[in-house]
Amino acid sequence: MTALLVAVAFLSAGAQAGKLTLSGSISGTGVLPTSLLVMPVDGQGTDSIVVRRNKVEGAVGDSLRGLSRLVGVAGHRQVILPVWLDGKTRLRLSLGADGCLTNKSDADNRALSAFNEDVYRRSRALWEQGRQISPEREKAMAGGYLTVADSLVTALKPNGDVSAYLRAW
Repeated sequence: MTALLVAVAFLSAGAQAGKLTLSGSISGTGVLPTSLLVMPVDGQGTDSIVVRRNKVEGAVGDSLRGLSRLVGVAGHRQVILPVWLDGKTRLRLSLGADGCLTNKSDADNRALSAFNEDVYRRSRALWEQGRQISPEREKAMAGGYLTVADSLVTALKPNGDVSAYLRAW
């Protein structure tokens, strides 16, 4: 009887540790990535999904459920996007001409994408304008992230984990 209970517990654990199927599409101008790494935000483990003819598909470990990052190379650019994966997420990715990747599939991912775009644009402006920026403008560009996060949380109402991540980011 004990052996039977151990076997049932083992099979149940194996079923829960299954795969998380990811699919969707990617659009954009220029070179699109051919694959995307899927990495949990805690840095524990990595899996990948394939991009073929603007279709994104693959199965990743169920351990990637929740907050993860999509990481890829498009031309000479590295693209990184935080995503919320819940087993129902359908990726609707877009790579902008500026190299910023977004996923507008649901409220959680719209919030993560909008914040990612804001961070990307501020960082790019700081990099490009460099020493020509006044200290006041530099402070304004480097600040305000919490205000943006709070605005996105209010407007899009993402889940609690995404809200906390935006505020901590």
